[in-house]
Amino acid sequence: MPVPYFYQNNDVSVAIHVVGGDGSFADTLQESLAVLPITRLAAVGILLDTDSEKAPSVRFDELRATLLAYIPVWPNQPGAVADGPLRTGVFVLPDNTSHGTLEDLLLESAALSWPETLPLARDFVANAQATLTGADLRELRKPAGLNKATVACIGTLLRPGKSIQASIDDNGWLAIHSPRQQNLQTFLNRLIGR
Repeated sequence: MPVPYFYQNNDVSVAIHVVGGDGSFADTLQESLAVLPITRLAAVGILLDTDSEKAPSVRFDELRATLLAYIPVWPNQPGAVADGPLRTGVFVLPDNTSHGTLEDLLLESAALSWPETLPLARDFVANAQATLTGADLRELRKPAGLNKATVACIGTLLRPGKSIQASIDDNGWLAIHSPRQQNLQTFLNRLIGR
């Protein structure tokens, strides 16, 4: 059974449980609550990509309806945090209104932090897309495929041989550069009670 990843510092402990798609939220939340009883939690938050055909508001409304069966208090809009003994909230990436993913925010950072490298990575991905065929293109053709590949190229240059997660952590990809990143940071701060 998959279990959350745990992170902590002197002030807060965070458990992150990765979900493999919209249909898995109920099962994943149920698994998480089996490991972490709700009475021991201060907050439950969800970051939701919007790389599907559905509008971000529709994805939020559908997810909220599912979540209410497990935790009875969720805000009525994405990006908000319900206060109470258990803070809850859903942030729909990249900005609660637009289609996109975490990679959209990362590319905003790349444009500011590595402006010479971003066009090189985009060119590399475009050239690779033109030369790959068949099944090798499957992931690249997904709605966020090109952005994910571009972010991965930059991450590999910054931290060769390491995962993009290591580069995000080591290289400050999510340092607050843009209003959309600031909105995400504000949401996370409210969620953890800062």
